[in-house]
Amino acid sequence: MHITLAALILVTTIGAQTPIAYRIALDPQTLSTFTVSVVVPRDVSGDLRLLLPTWSPRSWRASSWGERVQTAKARDGSGNPIGVTRDGDVLLINGRAPVTVTIQVGQTIQALGVREYFTTQGALLDGTRSLPLVGGAADRPCTIQIDAPEGWEIACPLPQAGSPQRFKATDYAALVDAPIMLGDLSRWKFDLKGVPHELVLDRQGKEGQPTAERLLRSLEGVAKAHESMLGEAPYKQWTLLMVEGVDGERHHRNALTIGVDEGAIGGDIPELILAASISMASTRVAGGARPAALVQADPLKSPKTSILWFTRGWPRWAGRLALLRAEGRPTSWCDDLCDAILRHRNHSLADRLSPAEASRTLAAPWRGLDPSLAGYVLSAALDMTIRDATKAKKSLSDVVRDLILRTDPAIGFTADDLAAAAAAIGGTEVKQFFARHTESTDPIPWDHLFQRAGLHLEWIQWRVADPTLRCTATDGKVLISRLRRRSTLYAAGARIGDTILAVNQRRPKAPLDVDRQIGRMRPGQKLRIDVRRGTKQRSFRVTMSAAHRLRIPLDDDMRVRNLPPGPARDAGLANGDTLLKIDNTRISRERDVRVSAGRIKGSKAALTIIRNGRRRQITVKVPAGVTWRGALTLDPKATPEARGVREAILNGPE
Repeated sequence: MHITLAALILVTTIGAQTPIAYRIALDPQTLSTFTVSVVVPRDVSGDLRLLLPTWSPRSWRASSWGERVQTAKARDGSGNPIGVTRDGDVLLINGRAPVTVTIQVGQTIQALGVREYFTTQGALLDGTRSLPLVGGAADRPCTIQIDAPEGWEIACPLPQAGSPQRFKATDYAALVDAPIMLGDLSRWKFDLKGVPHELVLDRQGKEGQPTAERLLRSLEGVAKAHESMLGEAPYKQWTLLMVEGVDGERHHRNALTIGVDEGAIGGDIPELILAASISMASTRVAGGARPAALVQADPLKSPKTSILWFTRGWPRWAGRLALLRAEGRPTSWCDDLCDAILRHRNHSLADRLSPAEASRTLAAPWRGLDPSLAGYVLSAALDMTIRDATKAKKSLSDVVRDLILRTDPAIGFTADDLAAAAAAIGGTEVKQFFARHTESTDPIPWDHLFQRAGLHLEWIQWRVADPTLRCTATDGKVLISRLRRRSTLYAAGARIGDTILAVNQRRPKAPLDVDRQIGRMRPGQKLRIDVRRGTKQRSFRVTMSAAHRLRIPLDDDMRVRNLPPGPARDAGLANGDTLLKIDNTRISRERDVRVSAGRIKGSKAALTIIRNGRRRQITVKVPAGVTWRGALTLDPKATPEARGVREAILNGPE
């Protein structure tokens, strides 16, 4: 009885905490800055410190935003000014609560984007770049008041607190993980069992009201598929914020900010719908997405691999499954998984097919393997392991659904909770899976897993440069479904939609036959493709070049940063060098390095750089590379048990 009463008193005390009150004031006449004030209530004790976080939502890296604070002033409860001392990213307040601290936030972004912008027509605010944390009060509830310009609407995934301009959050992490959009907004909404799902578009002053009924129906179908797979939504509201004319996306606790093409809202936007489905899955793992430290000393410290794959990869896997189910094509899961595995293996850091090994390289500050891709393939492997261990009676989604029912939605569950729950259902085999592939760096035994799931993955090596040719089968025909404009085949005249009649004079019966023919080729040989376009037949011939690998990480100014060991470093390239050209190809972004590697003739490349203000040229020996292709097919020799696992997967993984 004493324990229960004490717990009740503690909960009552916490519930009675006075919220920390934030306020943002924006003036379109001064786009370079905006004002943030923080009212620290009397019941916050001790020395007062305000810190700008180094954490960003759904990010595995930390960054410092302290330089954005241009001025800082403070007043006590009587309105008298008190001193503020700055120590790096920390503001030391020379007084005790209650105090009001007002800061001018600069370095605003005046170009549209998916993280933050401030224009004369609207704004998108990112809490981690604007709202300071009161030291020792991260768990205290918060409110935020937005003083918007006249005529600007406000959209925010947080619940309102008495007015359309004021919102409340359970704690600081929830506050800064909620993007705020302001301006001339178009809004659409649907409810799923009383839970509102809102779509918001910043029109930036454009005339006319777009329609989004088709997009709304698609997203409602996805939301229903998630409910079928994982149970009722754990959030009270989900918000989609759209910005026209920009690229990119940012996932938040119960919101998604994404760029869309201008005028695309009225039709289907596959990339947006997939991103929204992944976002809806992410809401189920709020606990795993919470940062271990809002402000950490080491901005390059890499999180545990288990956390990395869980927060980034599992939502991608679950989101893709829900989308395929909503579209009525669950059997496409095999093709989707195969594509992910091949892209994972083709990445320069994933030669051994170990997501854990690849994820750990993220401790290095240059770009490593996309953790969502590593986590996607790891989730698929875990799902097959659970199904096999339980004789197809349980799946990874069953484990997650059970955890959702047993945990507080505001807190969520962690990667460790998931590992324990999965091991409890799947036994020793599942427990060993975590030990081998998230805590250690063993490669995933795909062939073994697929065999136990009644599937077979045929691996094909391309020792020539990837012609970016991808095919699909439709009505017994093999069609070109993807072909980059920069490829030699495109330059020769091939186009998406062409029906392939023959590859090197052999008629393909399936897309895999095209991959097999290219896999037999060597550099210098000619590839011939015969196609039909409409009523005409055409032939294209291209000389296949060697596949090369060249890794040179660059910053936005094309300066070499954190160069890994390899041929470029051996040849004399150094951090700080500015890369201008590779052979005759000018480099204006990091992606150009990969494109240039595919154009290298022979085994050497000439790098033109600037070092200490002088232009230099370095010759680099470029190693040969390999591209992996293949297909996931049904295994005709599968055992009855394996066929049972396979049917459970193909009928729509639960």
